[in-house]
Amino acid sequence: MREIVIYRTNPERIISLAVRDSIFNQEPHWRRLEEYMRRNRLVKTGSEIVIFHYDPKEVIDPEWVNYEMAIPVFGEPQEPDPEILLKELPSILVASIIHRGHFDDIEKSYNKLLAWIKKKGYKTSGPAIEIRLRGRSAIDDERGLITEIQFPIS
Repeated sequence: MREIVIYRTNPERIISLAVRDSIFNQEPHWRRLEEYMRRNRLVKTGSEIVIFHYDPKEVIDPEWVNYEMAIPVFGEPQEPDPEILLKELPSILVASIIHRGHFDDIEKSYNKLLAWIKKKGYKTSGPAIEIRLRGRSAIDDERGLITEIQFPIS
């Protein structure tokens, strides 16, 4: 059973890369962020984050999506990259659900979370956020993925 919770996130310092690409082509962008971390001796302090800059209720072309890839870090970059930003994610109130398994059926978790938000009288107030609690580098089999889906709410 997928339990939905509401909580306030902690602010997080991240490196961030804005992307307009297929949602299925994230790996080269993750490698770019990881190389930037290595080059700048930044320390990863949390799970990988994807922020989707579109309304999830809209029909989109999954091959051409605006999203932001981020990694929480500690340290100061010494070799800046104009496309990779160092910034702070603010504390926000979110409704959250944990999705276990492959991304092929993640839409079910999104639908359950959005229906719950509406039923409880909340409104989404920002983009969908996915946090890869157990992501691509931790497993060999995608059925072992664990993703937290968040929506900022008001």
